[in-house]
Amino acid sequence: MTFTVVFEKCLYNITTVSKATTPGTHGTVSVNPANTAKVGDLIEVVADPDDGYAFSEISVVDENGNPITLNFVSLGLDYVKKYNFTMPAANVTVTVVFKQIASREYVDVRDDAWYYDAINFVSDRGYFKGYGAAGEIFGPNDRIARQDFVLVIARMNGVDLSAYENVSLPFVDVQKGSYYASAIAWAVEKGIITGYQDGSNRFGVGDSIIRQDIVTILYRYAKFMNYQTDLSVDAITQRDMRYSQYVDLYCVGSYAKEAMEWGVGYGVLKGTSVNTLAPLNTALRSEVAQMLKNMFDHNIAR
Repeated sequence: MTFTVVFEKCLYNITTVSKATTPGTHGTVSVNPANTAKVGDLIEVVADPDDGYAFSEISVVDENGNPITLNFVSLGLDYVKKYNFTMPAANVTVTVVFKQIASREYVDVRDDAWYYDAINFVSDRGYFKGYGAAGEIFGPNDRIARQDFVLVIARMNGVDLSAYENVSLPFVDVQKGSYYASAIAWAVEKGIITGYQDGSNRFGVGDSIIRQDIVTILYRYAKFMNYQTDLSVDAITQRDMRYSQYVDLYCVGSYAKEAMEWGVGYGVLKGTSVNTLAPLNTALRSEVAQMLKNMFDHNIAR
């Protein structure tokens, strides 16, 4: 007696394709199982977009072009989406399309980022400018230099800086005719800024500005503009409640103490964690944008 054994195909291939509504892919697609599966297996699909992009659409078709039913599973952080489907008796292709969801102006500011509203706020008002050939990059995690923050304050004020082009400055590191010189001259005249108090006669051009210096300058600017600087009863309560959480208050410089109490009391400055204020940390552009928006949100600035 002769027996003939016929091996039937039991594994089918899974191919993944990542596309975008703009040139490039801008995201990754992963499946589990990764490459092959048996008929009836439950296949999980994870669509993970790059920064500035989100999931747009998904499709699964078999080798004959027939669509396969998909089930939505979950939406995770950063627009990560999960789906699943049941493996048919055919090879399948999984295609995911990603779309751009950046801020109105910037390709690196996602609309699910904590700083999204703040960056649009400072950009709409012209306080901040973008990088790149078309100003399409904001750089939310970039540091901000001391002279650039002074320029931001001048833009907030709407001052005509042309009147300060020829004003002499006490700082040895401020180059006359530079893009920031007039703003520094204006801020010095109004008592908003000072240079380093170490006898060097330097302003600190090119140095990254730290968080307590940001708040100190905002406090002086608020005084110059006759904004709210005296702590109300509510602000004192808020300050004391929040200060009790911070374990690094000893790091606050004596020159910045009053300003930091104001900033914390009125919610201009928030901690970098539940128990750290990080006064000596360099300030990021996104953090500065949020501080400026906080001033308006809490009716300090008008």
